[in-house]
Amino acid sequence: MKQIVWFRRDLRTDDNPALSAPAGEMLPIFILDTEILKHLAPDDRRVGYIIERVIRLKAQLREIGLDLAVFYGAPEAVFEHLGNELGSLRVYASGDGDAYAKARDARVAERVDFCPVHDGFLLRPEHTLKPDGTPYRVFTPYYRSVLPALEGLAHVAPVSPRATLLPFDYEGMRHIKTGERLPFDAASIGFAPAPCDPALHRLPTEVFEAFRSRFAGYETFRDYPEMAHTTRIATALRFGTESIRSLFRRLFELKREGIETAPFMRQLVWREFYHMILHHFPGSETDNFLPVTVAWEANEEAFVAWCTGQTGVPLVDAAMRCLNQTGGMHNRLRMVAASFLSKNLLQDWRLGERYFAALLMDYEASSNVGSWQWAASTGADAVPYFRIFNPWIQAKKFDKDAAFIKRWVPELAGLPAARLHDEGWMAQNGVSGYPRAIVSTKGAKERFSARYHYAK
Repeated sequence: MKQIVWFRRDLRTDDNPALSAPAGEMLPIFILDTEILKHLAPDDRRVGYIIERVIRLKAQLREIGLDLAVFYGAPEAVFEHLGNELGSLRVYASGDGDAYAKARDARVAERVDFCPVHDGFLLRPEHTLKPDGTPYRVFTPYYRSVLPALEGLAHVAPVSPRATLLPFDYEGMRHIKTGERLPFDAASIGFAPAPCDPALHRLPTEVFEAFRSRFAGYETFRDYPEMAHTTRIATALRFGTESIRSLFRRLFELKREGIETAPFMRQLVWREFYHMILHHFPGSETDNFLPVTVAWEANEEAFVAWCTGQTGVPLVDAAMRCLNQTGGMHNRLRMVAASFLSKNLLQDWRLGERYFAALLMDYEASSNVGSWQWAASTGADAVPYFRIFNPWIQAKKFDKDAAFIKRWVPELAGLPAARLHDEGWMAQNGVSGYPRAIVSTKGAKERFSARYHYAK
């Protein structure tokens, strides 16, 4: 039986359980999954990011005497092809938990001996249950229960690869359907991706060294989009270019040096919490987690205005334009934008979740779904239904000088910040070339409350 290591969300050689699992000969592979690619825009910047990271992975593998074979096609077709060429297969791969991933892996498991390996998250969701054996539904007790185990899990010693390289043709990229050998680049598969921020390619060790002096102010200043108090390491975690264990190890090292890392670590545990929720409640990927119904409105014009940053609400528009142009959005702004879409515009949270999924460089199904349901008051440990982020107050608090707003909404650059934070003044006077707000915040609580029904 031939052994294969299928790189997916673990694009690294360091501390990689799937790479370290087999002994003897192995074939490392990466698949550009056509079932995923066909849903992406031709300029999707994530395609360029992945190709760059896979090229780097191939170089890293060669440094340790291994290599990487790259395929273009549906995974089950790739393994059928490899099975015909090599015989029976055992495939090691990092686990993945969204609906598509589970269905894909089930199809692959019909063709090979499939061995998923725990990697992308520190905690195993099946091991983080309440004393009565049921899953946590509220973050704080979950956080308290897992906190004692975090340091021990983080310091599990990484195992180095022990397998040797299976003789194979590792050049170029195999197009499974046509049999062609293509250059491994975006143009070969019909993409011309937008450039991504070069900062996303920085090594996490470099990021943390640059961030050392900012940990002390992280809890206070992380909500300010114009301040450099976020590491932007989520993309590295999403694609596995950084090991979550290595990240936690570094946090505990900094803690022992007297640096306050607990608030930062707490945010990482939110990521673990949402992964646990999706594992135990897979239906929440598309349905309300809570037994609630909301009478959403079907208003395509309002949704398009939100998507394009033309709502007339400066902070929301700045956030959306930033997302559209960079593939990124600050966490505080994600909460504001999600609350505005679901509670002020009364649009289904699923619309916003799908839009974010199409653009976010750091898109993580469990975190994105969990955060959207949190904002819409339909999810686990969600904000109460009667709580609505007022985007004007949020702007005044977290973008006091309107620096972020003016950077992304240049039509407003000439106005004093006080005017941009004044909903009444903006509604009455308007700004040439910029739309007036499509909805008033007045009565938002009552409007949403009337639509929200909890099944008792």
